Amino acid sequence: MNNLNRAFYFVVLFTQIACAPRWALIRPIINIRVKDSANRNIQDASLKYWLGSNPHEVLQMSCETRSDNKGYLKLDSKRSFEIDFYVLPHGITYYYQCYCLEKEGYIPLVWNKYDYDNLVNSKEVILTKSEKRISAKKFSKNKIIMDATC
Repeated sequence: MNNLNRAFYFVVLFTQIACAPRWALIRPIINIRVKDSANRNIQDASLKYWLGSNPHEVLQMSCETRSDNKGYLKLDSKRSFEIDFYVLPHGITYYYQCYCLEKEGYIPLVWNKYDYDNLVNSKEVILTKSEKRISAKKFSKNKIIMDATC
């Protein structure tokens, strides 16, 4: 066996050992009730969602859902089959979520990749009334949301 064949077999064997499949959770379930500070349900509040991935800050998907007449808002979870290559410098895809909850006349709330667990683990979210329109750009430090007006 010549050196080229040996190198080929080594590369094939090494990449087979250094990769692993996984069933990745790329969007956790969100099931919350939106209320105001007087504990009244808020109908038609908008939850905007962005899914990004690293490496390279890629926008994978975005969507929007609205609360019903009782203030309930639901976003189903989503999973994806992934194959991670541990030998590559950027072989593992890391997903992160960014959310923005808004309703005209209220201060929008933003959860970015550092604090979205606070939304995922919530059962109820309180929006505070505001006299003027506030853009979520002022509250967000995440690159994906920075260009979006929530």
